[in-house]
Amino acid sequence: MISQETIDAIRLKYGTFKNELDERSNRVWAAIEANALGYGGV
Repeated sequence: MISQETIDAIRLKYGTFKNELDERSNRVWAAIEANALGYGGV
């Protein structure tokens, strides 16, 4: 399970630039974050 601190950090990062992302870049960003969390992180 992901800690609440990690979830909050991801929300903060995403919130700062979500309006600048199109569908493709949004998916790429999500994949990068999932990869950074490692196996079982999502």
